Amino acid sequence: MPKIPQYVAQQGIKTGPVADQINVGAMTAPAAAIGTYASAAQDMGAFFQDREKERGLRWTGDANYKFTNAMTEWHMANQDREDYGPAFKEHAEKIANDFVSAAPSKQAGDVLRHQLQGSIARQYEMALKVGERTRFDNFELGEQNSTQSSLEMFRQLGSIDPIGASTTIYGQFIAQNARITEAFGKKAPAFAAKLRRDATASVIQGVMDTDPDLAEMILMESTDIPEQYRQIQLDKINQTRKSLRVLGANAFHMSIENELSNGELKGTHVVTPPVNSFAAVYPDEASAQVAHDKYRMRVDIHNGSLDHVKEAAGKNKYAMQQQIAALKAKGGGVVEQQSIALAEQKIKAMGEFADSNPVEYVQTYNPVVAKARELYAGATDKDKPGRLRQLNAETLRYQGHAPLGAPDAEYYLGMESHQVSLLPKEQAVKIAGQINNGTPDEQLNAIRSFMATYEGDPDSEAIAWRDLANLPAGQAVSQQMQLLKLVANKPFARQLAAALAPGVANQNAKNKGLSLDDYEKKFIGNPTWEAFSAMYGGDNGQRAKVVAGFREAITAYAASLPNMNNATQAVKLAVDTLIGGEFRFEDIGKQTVPFAKWAGPDNRPHGEDKSSFLWFGYGDSEMDAVVAKVKADFGNTILAADLMQTTDDGAALWPKAPGATQQAIDTYIQKDVNENKMLVPSEDGKGMYVYMNTVLGIPVQLRTKDKRPLYISFDTSSKRHNLPVYVVPTDPNREVKRRDWLDTTPVGLDLPEPPKKDRPLNRPSGYSPE
Repeated sequence: MPKIPQYVAQQGIKTGPVADQINVGAMTAPAAAIGTYASAAQDMGAFFQDREKERGLRWTGDANYKFTNAMTEWHMANQDREDYGPAFKEHAEKIANDFVSAAPSKQAGDVLRHQLQGSIARQYEMALKVGERTRFDNFELGEQNSTQSSLEMFRQLGSIDPIGASTTIYGQFIAQNARITEAFGKKAPAFAAKLRRDATASVIQGVMDTDPDLAEMILMESTDIPEQYRQIQLDKINQTRKSLRVLGANAFHMSIENELSNGELKGTHVVTPPVNSFAAVYPDEASAQVAHDKYRMRVDIHNGSLDHVKEAAGKNKYAMQQQIAALKAKGGGVVEQQSIALAEQKIKAMGEFADSNPVEYVQTYNPVVAKARELYAGATDKDKPGRLRQLNAETLRYQGHAPLGAPDAEYYLGMESHQVSLLPKEQAVKIAGQINNGTPDEQLNAIRSFMATYEGDPDSEAIAWRDLANLPAGQAVSQQMQLLKLVANKPFARQLAAALAPGVANQNAKNKGLSLDDYEKKFIGNPTWEAFSAMYGGDNGQRAKVVAGFREAITAYAASLPNMNNATQAVKLAVDTLIGGEFRFEDIGKQTVPFAKWAGPDNRPHGEDKSSFLWFGYGDSEMDAVVAKVKADFGNTILAADLMQTTDDGAALWPKAPGATQQAIDTYIQKDVNENKMLVPSEDGKGMYVYMNTVLGIPVQLRTKDKRPLYISFDTSSKRHNLPVYVVPTDPNREVKRRDWLDTTPVGLDLPEPPKKDRPLNRPSGYSPE
C-alpha cells in the first residue's frame, strides 16, 4: 500500500490553506479513498470465508459418498441376518461418528451429522423390514427342511417297521405345527397358517402311497386346509387305497411264490402263511380262503416230495428206483400222488447227478461221507492229513459195492473199482491245469504237491491221478506230465521237466546236429518201448495220440542227455531210464505185458533181485505165481464174463454158422480170444482191460453183455496192485457175492449185479501210473 503522501499526490490532492480554500470540495476524496480501501478489505474477508465454506461443503459431499458406499457394502454382506435392523443401526452410527470426528471443521461435521442422521433413519426402517422378512424366510425354509427330513426317515423306517414309521412321523408333524404356532401364531397368524398348510400338504403327499389311513387322519384334523383341496386329496387317498390293495396282493403273491421257488431250489421245506394273510389282500373272505387253499396244496406237494427225496438222498440208483416203485404202489390222495410224481423227477435228477459226478454226490448226500467232509473242512493243520485219508476212504467205499450184510447197502453206488473217482470235476480241471501249464519248476512242484497231498495214502493218489487223466481232451493231464510224475522223485526229474518245455527239445537236438525225427526213428525195434506202447492198442484213434505223447516226452529227454550225440544210444538210455526202470515185462500168450513196479507198504519200490536192498521179501515170488495162474486160467476167466458178442455198432464179432451148437460157439470164442487177446493195464494199475485183434488188425475192446468194458481186477489183500487170483463161478445160478472194493478177499472178475453203473464203453484215455 502506498504511503499517504504518495497516495495523496497520486490522487491530485492539493495541500495548504489556499488549497483548502480553493478545493474545499476535494476534501471528501481522502475519505472516499479510505472508504474504498475498507470496502476492499471487507470483500477480501468474505472471499476467504466463502472459500473455507466451499472446502467444508466439498468434504461433506465426499464423506457422504463414502458413507453411502460403506453402507451399501454392509447391506450386501449382511442382508440375510435376522437382526438386520439393529445390526445396521449400530454399525451405521459407528461409521457416521467416525466420519463426523474426521470433519475439517465443526460446521462441516455438524452438516454431515445432520445429513447422515436422515440417511440412517431411512435405511434403518428398511433394514428392520428386511430383517423381519429374512427371519420369516429362514424359519419357513427350516420348516420345509424339517418336513423333508421327517419324510425321509419315514421312508427308511417304513421298510423295517411300517407301524413304527407312521407313529413317528405323526408325532413329528404334531410337534412341527406346535412350533409354528408358537413362533408366529400371534405375531403373524396368516404366515403361521400358511406354514402349517404347507407342512400338512407335504406330509399327506409323502405318506399317502404307503399309509393312506395316516394321510386321511392328518388331512381331516387340519383346520388350515381349504375344503376344496381337502376333497381333492380325499379322492386321491381313496384311489391310492385301491392301488395299494392291488399292489399289496401282487407283492404278497410274489413273496409267497419266491418262498416256494427258493424252497424248490434249495431243497428246503416251505410254510404256508395263515389265511388272514390272504384276507389282507383279497376283497372278501371267500376269495382269500380259496387262494389260501390252492397255495397250501402246492406247498404240501412240495414238502411231501422233499420228504420222499430225503429218504432217497445218498442212495444208489437201484435203491432210488425201488423207493419210487414202492411209493407208486402205495398210492394216496391227489396231493400225495402229485408229491410222488414230483419226487420221482427230483430223484431221477439226483440219480443223473450221481452218474455225472459221483464224488460230489456221495460227499453231499451220503450222511457218512458228508460228515467226513465236514470234519476235514474244520480240521486243524495237524489233523488235516488224517481227516483227508478218512474222507477219501469213505468217498471210495461208498462209490463201490456194499460189503456182504452191510446194513446201509443202499448207500453204496455199486461202481467197479476201476470206475471210482476222488476228485470233483471242477477240482480235477484246476489241478490238471496247474500241472500242464507253467514253467518246468512250477509243473514239477505242482506234481510233487499233488503227491504230497496223498502222502501215506497211495491208493487214493493213484485214483486221484486217474481222475486227472480221464478229463476231456484239452483239460486232461498230458502224457508228458504223466511220464514226469512217474519219475517225479528221481534225480533226473528236473532235467526231464526242463526238456519238455516248448521248443527246448528241438533246440537240444539241433545243438547236436540232429533233428527230433532222428530220435523218433530209433524207437522202432526197441522191445521195451514196443511192449510199453502196445498196451495202448484200442478201438479208437485216440490211442495213437496217447502213444505219441509218451514218445515225444522220451524223445525230449533223449535229446537233453549231455555228451550223447548218438541218437540210437540216447533213445535206448532214455527208454531204459524212464520206462524200463519203472516196469516189469511179462509174456502172456503172444503179448508182452508191462506191469508197474508199484511202491510197497513203506512206499518204496520193490526190486526183482532178491539180493538187492530194495527187495523186502514180497512181490517177486507172488507176482511169479500169479502170472502163472493168469496164463493157465485166462481162457476160462474170459468165458466166465458172459461176453457181448457184437461191436458197438451191432456187428457180430463171432458170426454164428447155421446149425452151430452153443458148445461149439463157446469153444470157438475161447480159442479165438486165447489166440488174439491183448491185455491192457488199467490207468490205476489195479487191473487189466481185455482187447482182441480182429482180422483187419484193429483191436476191439471186449465187453460184458451189460456193455461194460471187460476188466480183470488185481486187488488182493492190502498190498497195492498185485496180479489177480480169479474166482470163476461154476454154477450159473449161484449168487455172486458183491464185496466192498476195500475188502481183502480177492474178487477176480467184476461181474454185473444191481446196483450197477453204466459207464462209457471205450477205455478211459491215457495211461495214468499211480
